Amino acid sequence: MSFLKKLIVEYLNCENRIIFSDYENSYSPKSFKEKVNFFLINLRNNISSNGSRGVAIILPRDVNYFACIFACWILKYYFVPLREDMITAEKNYQIKTSEACIIVKKFKNKIIFEKKKNRAKNLNNIENICYIIFTSGSTGPRKGVKITYTNLNAYLNSIKKIYLKNKIKYNSLLINGEITFDIIQADLIFALLFKSEICVTESPKNFFHLFDLAISRKVEAIYAVPSTWEKIIYLIEKRKIKINSLKYLNSGGELLNIKLVKKMKKYFPKAKIINFYGPTEFTINATWLEVSEKLLKNKSILDEHGNLSIGKPLPNVKIKILKKDASDYYGELYLNGPQIMKGYINSKNFLFTYFGKNKYYPTGDLVVKKNNLIFYKGRNKDYIKLNGYRINLNSISNLLSKIFKKKTIVTLKNKSLIANIETDKKFRINFKILKKNFEFWEIPNEFNFLRDLPKLPSGKVDVSNL
Repeated sequence: MSFLKKLIVEYLNCENRIIFSDYENSYSPKSFKEKVNFFLINLRNNISSNGSRGVAIILPRDVNYFACIFACWILKYYFVPLREDMITAEKNYQIKTSEACIIVKKFKNKIIFEKKKNRAKNLNNIENICYIIFTSGSTGPRKGVKITYTNLNAYLNSIKKIYLKNKIKYNSLLINGEITFDIIQADLIFALLFKSEICVTESPKNFFHLFDLAISRKVEAIYAVPSTWEKIIYLIEKRKIKINSLKYLNSGGELLNIKLVKKMKKYFPKAKIINFYGPTEFTINATWLEVSEKLLKNKSILDEHGNLSIGKPLPNVKIKILKKDASDYYGELYLNGPQIMKGYINSKNFLFTYFGKNKYYPTGDLVVKKNNLIFYKGRNKDYIKLNGYRINLNSISNLLSKIFKKKTIVTLKNKSLIANIETDKKFRINFKILKKNFEFWEIPNEFNFLRDLPKLPSGKVDVSNL
């Protein structure tokens, strides 16, 4: 029995208490186990022994979604996390590309298992795939990242080592992240290691349910991107809400600034803050930092802009920082270790970088190392992160230009997407069309109509003047 499967079995057989809560109900180990068994039976009955072992999950964000993930892990199938409100074309693309042979979804209030005739062209059963998450690259369609059970077990063991060493443990955690992101896998690993109750919000946008669940279930840990922590604290200040149970404030996905840290400490003075960093291609997280009072006092964990360090590598993670020129202040971060992905399912152009016989993943992230800590400085590639989502401004600009039939350049200003449209007259924006073509986080917050976009002498758009 694998370590992961053993943890799941132990989790489903822990003492008689609540171990899962969603927006409708709370579940004991027995009732949650019944849900997992339902998926175990139906997945076994519907998956061919000689075909793909891929399961595309398109269920509501509730107990069934997570019971299905646990069933996949017990059976050593791989799953593809999808959302019900995902763009249809994107949903179909991910199902086909991932070679999923079963779609698990809800139809007329009933869970169904729809068989697909996807052939296993790029995957086979011996690849040991655990899950496939699609992440937007700098160009082209989203890439399907193949994470194996070996990768996830390596991450699990690393987290276990540092948490045992630092005596970190919590009895309950709240999942508020986007269900298609690997932050969910991080939370599930925490839950299995500590036998924590899993509390799942109705939606990443529903902060009132977040507070309701955190207070009613006495949640001890939340893992969120800094922009989400900003919103949580804003509501705490405006609504005078208190969450007295929180002991661990986990952050990742974006830069964590000292201004936000001070607010977090103000409203959660006894809680520990842990900052994580890691690309999806390297199985969730690669580095971590516990934000101690001692480090904060001597400011050794801050860069010149007040942003916190992303810390040190997890156990079994090795890094290299390569500078293009010896005089450069920072260089690109390369990662090595058993967490490195199997590869992309839909891209043969990607090449790992080898140093001797050791394989490294080039993150595209620019970092600098000082005081034995790593500091994030920016991206080498042409996409950005906004509110935890990876966004390609060029791709959005090009598609909007086709939809509007007018030159459109999308820029980022004050954490908002601005669409600058070159046109002689204003026109009505059809948001129904935008919602069919973009994820909700890719739709601009503001639309500017300009007679002429500013140009450089070369004729290219002068983005700096928008």
